[in-house]
Amino acid sequence: MNTCNAPAVPPVLDGPYQKRDKSSVRPAPGLGCGTGWQRSCGAEQQYLEYARRVQRFRIEFSQPFKLGPWAVVTFVWAGIALTMAAQNHLYETALRQRFTWLDSFRYPAVECLFWCLFTPVLLWLVQRFDLLSPNRTKRVLLFISANGALELVHALYRLPLHHFVYPRMEPIPRSTLFRYYVLGNMLNDVWVFWSIVAIAHLALYYARASEREGALACAQMQALKSQLQPHFFFNALNSISSLMRDDVEAADDMITRLSDLLRVSLKTDAAQEIPLLKEVEVVETYIKIERMRFADRLKFSCDLTEEAASAKLPALILLPLVENAVRHGIAPRSRPGEIIITARRRNGSLSLTISNDAPSAQHRPVEGIGLAGTRTRLQQHYGARSSFDYELSPEGVMTVRITLPFVAEKIAAVYGDSRSHC
Repeated sequence: MNTCNAPAVPPVLDGPYQKRDKSSVRPAPGLGCGTGWQRSCGAEQQYLEYARRVQRFRIEFSQPFKLGPWAVVTFVWAGIALTMAAQNHLYETALRQRFTWLDSFRYPAVECLFWCLFTPVLLWLVQRFDLLSPNRTKRVLLFISANGALELVHALYRLPLHHFVYPRMEPIPRSTLFRYYVLGNMLNDVWVFWSIVAIAHLALYYARASEREGALACAQMQALKSQLQPHFFFNALNSISSLMRDDVEAADDMITRLSDLLRVSLKTDAAQEIPLLKEVEVVETYIKIERMRFADRLKFSCDLTEEAASAKLPALILLPLVENAVRHGIAPRSRPGEIIITARRRNGSLSLTISNDAPSAQHRPVEGIGLAGTRTRLQQHYGARSSFDYELSPEGVMTVRITLPFVAEKIAAVYGDSRSHC
């Protein structure tokens, strides 16, 4: 498979962008969408959309007052209360003091109930006034004030429950008891308050980083798709143009098939995964378009095991590779050439091979849009779990090898073990 020798496309995510107002981002002067397929307007629009998302970014870190988050908070504080009660009971037993499990559980239950009730409030406070944003000084003062107010509320909360927690203690005047709880619990309240705030900020930072990374990956994959689609559709239109003067009926049929291919492409999300069998069906549609131009010069076959045919992979990942094979492998040859897709499951991975006859083995392959875009899409989708390489053999056969994690999906029909001509 010879690679695309078309001019390199300028990186769609590069270039200066300037902020015009609070709600939009515009390209700097002179960075318009350009002409032809070399610069994709859709790709730039994807970048602009991502830039807007980052500018307006405000993650819904949690919904602390809903049942789900509150149930998690309750579970955590219940576990802490049980741990404290067990520790108290073991300590009292070691001192040979006569305390029941209820006596050991009184203080942990009352204390953890208070923090269970106010943890969602602190989570909401972090969400609204996080310290990761500008104006940190004012927000730090807000949290210090909230800490002081919570200490007073904590002391008032403990007053009516004092006899429950310490049933054997002599009565103490309420004013003295209030001062006791304010001063006695001060350091403990500070430690617990700022621990919750710190954990909430760590979770908030992680959630924001994950959201931004996901938004960037999505924008990049959409931009790559915007690059690749014009690439092979532009070539298909060239094929139609060459047929219009010689065989109008064949050109009309080719336009119909191209519209089917375009419909599939527009309906398919770049991050969507589809079974390999469905991907091969899309490739077959493209091959039928090109066969109208090349006739018997273009041969296509696929060798998929039943297991491999059900494997999921990123949608439209093979189409630019097959298009490259036709344009730079089959088209320059005067003799017939064949494109073969082979798929096997090996050691928990899907192994894909796309090979084609090339016109010459003397030229070193150059990585163009089809190969570079496919490599980047695999990296975005799977990271280090995938591999992508290609080589041109001395016999004049171009081979692209893809390895990615094997994830099966049930489909109605699959290919058999033997090679079937698509």
